[in-house]
Amino acid sequence: MQLMCSFTTVLSVLGLVSAVCGRLPIIKDCSDTASILGIVAYYIIASREANNTTKKAVNAGVIGGMLYARLAAGVSFAFDTKSILGGITLVGTALVAFEAFNKLKNALFD
Repeated sequence: MQLMCSFTTVLSVLGLVSAVCGRLPIIKDCSDTASILGIVAYYIIASREANNTTKKAVNAGVIGGMLYARLAAGVSFAFDTKSILGGITLVGTALVAFEAFNKLKNALFD
C-alpha cells in the first residue's frame, strides 16, 4: 500500500505541474521551464521529513530515472536560452537526486 501511495503522490504532483504549465501562456511553449518547475516540485516531495523508507526508495528511483533520461538526452554547451535552461534543469535534477539518494542511504544505514 505504501508503494502505491508513493507512486500516486509522484504522479499527482508531476501531473499538476504539467497541467499548470499547459494553462499558463507564458510558459506553455517552453518545456525547459516546465522541467524546472517539475524539479522544484519534486524536491519538495523528496526532501520532506515525514517520508518513510518506502517513499524515500521510490523518490530516489524516480529521480534517478529522471536524471538518467536527462543525461541520455545529451548536454549542450551552446549559449542560447534553451541550452542554458537545459543546463539548469540538469544541475537541478542532479542536486535533487543527490538529496533523495542521501535520504535513502540515511534511512537504510542509520
